[in-house]
Amino acid sequence: MMLPGTQKTDYYKAHLFTLFTCLWFVGFIAGEKAPALLSISMIGQVLSIILLSHPKKLWINFVANKSMLLFSLSFVFLLISFFYSENLKYLGERLQIKLPILLYALVWPSIGPLNTKQLKTIFYTLITVCVISTAGILTNYALHFDEINQLYLQSKIMPGPINHIRFSLLIVFSTYA
Repeated sequence: MMLPGTQKTDYYKAHLFTLFTCLWFVGFIAGEKAPALLSISMIGQVLSIILLSHPKKLWINFVANKSMLLFSLSFVFLLISFFYSENLKYLGERLQIKLPILLYALVWPSIGPLNTKQLKTIFYTLITVCVISTAGILTNYALHFDEINQLYLQSKIMPGPINHIRFSLLIVFSTYA
């Protein structure tokens, strides 16, 4: 299928974003087993939008979206603290953590609409990843039934791929997806 320049760019932007979003779900569940996958997928999401969008259009979309603009203003306080702090190592750590969130605020308005097929792909990936990880947890429970029940008696949690609260929320979300 031959697409004109702008449509071709939008096509690649939407499909790359969809691919990296699906990888993000896998990386989120993989957690400690594959910590780089989560970072790679987030970088891929941001780069797929930045590299395939005109910088002027990226900026115009960002400024036009008042909620993202207001959200980004909260980072101004961090930058102002740079001038009043001598602990530059701590400031560097804070910037390293918060810069990806700021980049998401910048690129989110420029993602553009995803079609139904892409949304279904994202949701089916989420559901598949959750079903596979839940099956793995249930298999582990069946294999180590007595040990896990003993952990419950000691007020411990069942071992899982990520924090049990986040995992539970992800399962609930995928159930409603």
